[in-house]
Amino acid sequence: MPTPPRVSFFTKGERLPHSTSYIIVNQNYVQYVPPRSNASTDATPLLFIHGGGLTGANWESTPDRRPGWAVRASESGRHVYIMDGVDSGRSQRAPDEIRPGPVEHRGALEMWDRFRFGRAEDFEARKVFPDSVFLASHLDELVACQAARRRIVDDIETSGIINVIKELAVGGKIDVVCHSHGAKMLTDPHCMKEVGPYVRKAILVEPGTTATSENGKSFVEGMKCLVVWGDYVADHPAWVPIVKIFDQAPVPAVEIMHLPEVGLKGNSHFPMSDANSDEVWQKLLDWLDAKSRPSL
Repeated sequence: MPTPPRVSFFTKGERLPHSTSYIIVNQNYVQYVPPRSNASTDATPLLFIHGGGLTGANWESTPDRRPGWAVRASESGRHVYIMDGVDSGRSQRAPDEIRPGPVEHRGALEMWDRFRFGRAEDFEARKVFPDSVFLASHLDELVACQAARRRIVDDIETSGIINVIKELAVGGKIDVVCHSHGAKMLTDPHCMKEVGPYVRKAILVEPGTTATSENGKSFVEGMKCLVVWGDYVADHPAWVPIVKIFDQAPVPAVEIMHLPEVGLKGNSHFPMSDANSDEVWQKLLDWLDAKSRPSL
């Protein structure tokens, strides 16, 4: 049986005429992290998909330089793959003339408010929410990892996710952990139709505004799915409607995990970067490794 590449690689991409020949665009860089132990007997490849305006670096380490979730996954014995979305990170950005729309750079204050680190008026003082486990002293490190983005190329980015998953699933199904906008793109109906047969389990960490079917009633097909929410979502106007879509979706294969309800309080939109990132990851790993879905 064929196996996925056991090296880092670029997906095929597309040729674009340039100068006297061509360049490659719409490719994805996929970083391979080999198992660091024999602890796991699960050979299912594990793919990490980052959120919008981010890169695969978010899975490698935390802002205060602790091992990230991808490292922890490799320590558990998994074959780990970290993708950079099209035009992000090491997936070289295509020429501006073929990408319509402005390039966005997300600022620190916008992140502070939108991603639930603290109240906007407490930004200058770096005063986080009560019980918060976000490391305000390392805010700049998280701001530094933000990548320029365009918000109108979702179809190209989604096609990139499809290409990566199909390449990794050559030997069977894979597991996926995705964050925010990456989770939104994975659950897009077109993407689900293409990759549903290749994904065994998917963890959607704080999925962004869903691009899925009406009322959010069928955002996965044929896979077990865990949707994970941090803290303070019930009081944030931007997040209340998004959480409601997923919480009310009557899909038997989907489970919802609100971290405060399983004993982990104070998480932001970036649980992979918060002070308790290892504890959160252990909850997710337990779910991935479970042969039957536990009650949450």
